[in-house]
Amino acid sequence: MMKNFLRCIAGVGLAVALPALAQVPVGGASTNHEAVARAIAAAMLVKGVTLAQQPDGSAGITIQLQNTGAKAIYAFTISYVGTYPDGTHSTQNSSADLLMVYASADAPHLQPVSLLRPGETYTDHGYMPAKDGVTPSGVTPEVTMLVFEDGMALGEPGALQFVSKFRRSMADKYAAAAVDLRVIAGSSDRAGAAEELLRTLRDATATRPPRGQNYDSYNINSYRLQRLQQVRTWVADQDRLELEIKEQERFEAFARSHSDLTMGVIQ
Repeated sequence: MMKNFLRCIAGVGLAVALPALAQVPVGGASTNHEAVARAIAAAMLVKGVTLAQQPDGSAGITIQLQNTGAKAIYAFTISYVGTYPDGTHSTQNSSADLLMVYASADAPHLQPVSLLRPGETYTDHGYMPAKDGVTPSGVTPEVTMLVFEDGMALGEPGALQFVSKFRRSMADKYAAAAVDLRVIAGSSDRAGAAEELLRTLRDATATRPPRGQNYDSYNINSYRLQRLQQVRTWVADQDRLELEIKEQERFEAFARSHSDLTMGVIQ
């Protein structure tokens, strides 16, 4: 599973009707930030904040989020603003894309969708570092980005673009894994074909490159390696192999079809 931004007032229920929204591609227009903040607050409520002091002085954060709107939510970002006894502040962001999951050995039993339906709650965990060994005295969570089931998105354009890019990258991973599995399925020596691919992928992922230098290829190859390490234990099972191929292709199609978001612009 995966775990990938304006303002929701903690502990206060807001019965606010969503204002009219225009639809533009993500990154294609500026937003009325105050109105977007109200729209986000009407759609998701932060219910209570619990801080747990860690041995190093940092604070673990647990909050409950509730979908108080009319549409299911696929992804969100929480900005945690910590306050220290000396009056200074620190900000940490936590994002979750509930739409995407990482396939595992029992992929036939997984669904590529998880969402927060109206009325449902979700537990989010955050982190706030210590400052000179001192634990933050308080933390204020802010919901700064939401993506809804219908592809409408509210929040900071950069965060929304990140969600789109993440979903496209996951689609690329699923597609590459499906190709590997088809190569194995079509081989007269499936175990041998799997081992050959594993050797190639181990070499390709032996060294993690700096971000920006073939990092996307590294991530795809890492996912391919992960899948093949699981598949090798049952590569002789043709029916399961075919089912796994279909699952990877289904995941790819779903991720790609949900990678284009529409940013809501309050009018």
